[in-house]
Amino acid sequence: MRKGSNLYTDSWVALDVNTGKLKWYRQIVPNGEWDGDEIPTPLIAPMTVGGQQQNVALPATTQGFLVEVDAATGKWINAFQEAPKVSYLEGFQADGTPIIDDSFRFTKPGDTKLICMVRWVEFEPAAYSPDTGFYYRPNNSDCNNMTDNPRPADWKPGQNPIIYSFQGLPAMFDRVGAISAIDPATGEVAWSFTSPYSQYSGGVVTKRNLVFFANPDRHFRALDAKTGKVLFDQNLAGVRSGQPDQLRGERQAVRRHHRRRPRRHGAASPVGRRDAGPTVIVTGGPMRCDRAPTRPADAGTAPSLLRSRPLHRRDERAQAHVLLERRLDLGSGHGEVVLGCERGAVQRLALQ
Repeated sequence: MRKGSNLYTDSWVALDVNTGKLKWYRQIVPNGEWDGDEIPTPLIAPMTVGGQQQNVALPATTQGFLVEVDAATGKWINAFQEAPKVSYLEGFQADGTPIIDDSFRFTKPGDTKLICMVRWVEFEPAAYSPDTGFYYRPNNSDCNNMTDNPRPADWKPGQNPIIYSFQGLPAMFDRVGAISAIDPATGEVAWSFTSPYSQYSGGVVTKRNLVFFANPDRHFRALDAKTGKVLFDQNLAGVRSGQPDQLRGERQAVRRHHRRRPRRHGAASPVGRRDAGPTVIVTGGPMRCDRAPTRPADAGTAPSLLRSRPLHRRDERAQAHVLLERRLDLGSGHGEVVLGCERGAVQRLALQ
């Protein structure tokens, strides 16, 4: 490895949007060699620090910490260990300097180290509610035996000097994935919705205190943002690992995206077909079919009623782009109406 800190690896950097110049940076792992890239996008939330209101950046580290810095200056505020076990990154000094355990560094080919966490978080984004004050973080208990394999015989200088392999250890903990509601002021976990599968889907929190997210168990759920209680549960036709987003209009809506996601580092994943059709869950308001193909004027009779599953065959998807929706009764959490688009027309079916 290159000597020194090896900036700006395993770092977050803040750039001036007008000039592109570096304003501040925070390197979490100097001279990192454990594939601990800090890939999650930091979330910025209004918080009270030292009696003053300020915008705080909340980067979650792949190693299992929730870091808090001043979003404008990068000044260190605090960090909390959220993962149940850590390894080479032990924590941080009072000024934010990372504490690295060098006994986890690889010294010769064939070395194997128990690395925790390999990916406590990945690309999936978190959410924050100013009403509850909670930070909603998808996360995984993801320890691996990591081996630095010998370089291949044709290796040349300038190529990757470390060839890793990973052995996943999902049985180390009583769960793999979770959505956790964390109080960023204290680092305490208010509640967690846990899963035996890796949580690669982010969540979104609404003004009405609902947390929407998908899980690899083929379910799309809405939880009470304050308690974690399941208020809505929709079975899906396939595994989902994309990110919900919110649509603003007459009513607030949540849209569910699909992202194909391969397994890595031995992460658990259910066996089953991955569904290519989008699924939409709304919290009220009319449905629009803007993305569906326009129905020809000479199509004759009204299109058939909404199908109960997304379309899988390519030729079917070319004919009709189907969206599935269920309207929520926000008072009770019960579904009222199923909505959908087929050939550009809105279809409605009363729930049984």
